[in-house]
Amino acid sequence: MNINEYLEKSIHFIRNTLLEKSEEYKIQENEREFLINEVILLVDLPEFTFWENSDEWMIRFAEGRFSICDPLGIGVTFKLDKPSSVDNLEDCELIE
Repeated sequence: MNINEYLEKSIHFIRNTLLEKSEEYKIQENEREFLINEVILLVDLPEFTFWENSDEWMIRFAEGRFSICDPLGIGVTFKLDKPSSVDNLEDCELIE
């Protein structure tokens, strides 16, 4: 597994999904500028999660430039090697 390849895929997938579904993900007008400007880092602090006996796994970015990234970040779920969804984690509960 090439980690950098999956990080790139994730960021590209987040960018495209949030641009296409701005209303669904509550992207504010000033946040759309981040999506259009490809130089700006959209998300940071990736964490990989793999589920036992599943062909799905997730990269959660603990920090991001969007209001929906607060407080738990944003995730990209993969099915095998392809991103399948952007996961808005703002309504999830923090497990301590």
